[in-house]
Amino acid sequence: MKILIAGGTGFVGSRLVSVLENNGHDIFVLSRNPKKYSDLNTSKVKIIDWNEDNPNELHDIRIVIKLSGENVGTLWTKTVKEKILDSRVNTTYQLKEFLLRNSIRPLKILNASAIGYYGFLNEGKEVNELSKAGSGFLAEVCQANEQACRSFESFQGVKIYQLRIGFILKKSFIQMIKPLLFLCFPVPGINNAFFPWIHLDDVVGFIKYIVDEKAEEGNYNLISPQFCTHYKFYQTIKSPKNPNNKWVFFIPKFIQNMVGDMKELVLYGPKTIPSNTLLSGYQFKFEDLRETIEDLMKK
Repeated sequence: MKILIAGGTGFVGSRLVSVLENNGHDIFVLSRNPKKYSDLNTSKVKIIDWNEDNPNELHDIRIVIKLSGENVGTLWTKTVKEKILDSRVNTTYQLKEFLLRNSIRPLKILNASAIGYYGFLNEGKEVNELSKAGSGFLAEVCQANEQACRSFESFQGVKIYQLRIGFILKKSFIQMIKPLLFLCFPVPGINNAFFPWIHLDDVVGFIKYIVDEKAEEGNYNLISPQFCTHYKFYQTIKSPKNPNNKWVFFIPKFIQNMVGDMKELVLYGPKTIPSNTLLSGYQFKFEDLRETIEDLMKK
């Protein structure tokens, strides 16, 4: 099957391209700078420009995956916040123009959103895919992103999947935070708030699950079904084999509030349930945080 990916050279996209290629799909990756990524071209993967006008080759693309978006982990100046929003909303409309220009009539649209949709704080409050959007900058971005994606409904028969992705654990993050925990340095977060983490293999795995016709259209929370408070999360990173006997100290909340809107990145609190993801029948590869950490540190 022919699949188009916007954002196929990033952290999630590069792994996804590899998995889909190995499963025999023909992948077209949109890029603003195709020459930069020309070495990624293979018999099954082709890097193409956003200005491409080649309906003869592209018209029979049936699945479109949108992963693109400005990194939210940089300092939120006014300009950066505009880029964060624009890279998700305006890029969606540009993607639709690309599809129309190349006579592509997709059967499925997969859109990368985030659990920031539910807002931050609200410690302990349960939310799932049916819950209303929360407040804050990230919640506004997620809502605008998902609403823009609804413009694809003009394609007859298309199914739209909103993927609300949690914090994807990386080896580099664990390596950065673990020394601070051992030295008893205070870390960002809230004791009893919930940390919505997920392994990259499950993000890619669920996308493949949709591609393989195994999930219905709808909204999906992509986070581990094993609930974990901020305190338990950092305890487990500090000592995966014996987390309960380890102390964790948090930066005082009034200091965290001093960073302004960026506090949303570390003060997420709702108990987020991946209800639809579990109901779809998808089997998580990594539910246990300790096993996830051990897996990442082996790589």
